[in-house]
Amino acid sequence: MPGRDGTGERMTARESALRVLVRAERGQGLSDGLIRDEFDRAGLGREDRALARELVAGVLRNRSRLDWLLDGSLKMGVGSLSEYEANILRMGAYQLAMLDRVPAYAAVDESVRLSKRFARKGVIGLTNAVLRDIIKKGARGRMVSTGDPARDLSIERSHPEWLVRRWLAQLGPEGTAELLEADNLPAPVFVWPNPRRTDRLRLASELEAGGFEPRPHRHVPEALEIGRPSGLFEHELFLNGHLYVQDPGAQL
Repeated sequence: MPGRDGTGERMTARESALRVLVRAERGQGLSDGLIRDEFDRAGLGREDRALARELVAGVLRNRSRLDWLLDGSLKMGVGSLSEYEANILRMGAYQLAMLDRVPAYAAVDESVRLSKRFARKGVIGLTNAVLRDIIKKGARGRMVSTGDPARDLSIERSHPEWLVRRWLAQLGPEGTAELLEADNLPAPVFVWPNPRRTDRLRLASELEAGGFEPRPHRHVPEALEIGRPSGLFEHELFLNGHLYVQDPGAQL
């Protein structure tokens, strides 16, 4: 049965993602188990869980760039907003700037809907105005230009400025850009069949049918790398113990 919040309304993927982001900002934890508990409480289905995970990971991974986008359309900056208000806008900006499968109108409308439930009254209209201003200015591909190359890279790749400056001194601009790009990529997911329930060939076939695009590891054939891991941890293969997640290095 779908979970409901304190108002009795059904919780959505975006609301669940928002709650996780606010909890993380308050230092209340961000383990996979806590995220699953939140999604379980909300009663999210597989597709909604995948969207919620994408929003949480995307906002956390790109927070500096998202705040830069928002600050360009906010007179007082993101820092003037509450944790809920700021993360509603970050999720909206992430969907507009970096998530292809969500139409712009849906990103704006859903952000406004969240603001009606979690933001101060005056911020509801602000949410709509800020996100539409980001669309007008061009959410995708806008280059960061502060006049300081290190700061630009820090914002663009959402890494601490002191670390970017250190890497620039050690690796130069090209090497630093490559390292930052690689560091922002999601970690690859490798799974192994549970021999009590299945074997590699059968597991690979079932994962392929689920749209996860498995492929054998080059050096550890029993391991399968997941090409599209979104939704894997909500899939029955994982929930029913047909596979477990482990880096191939642990088996070498």
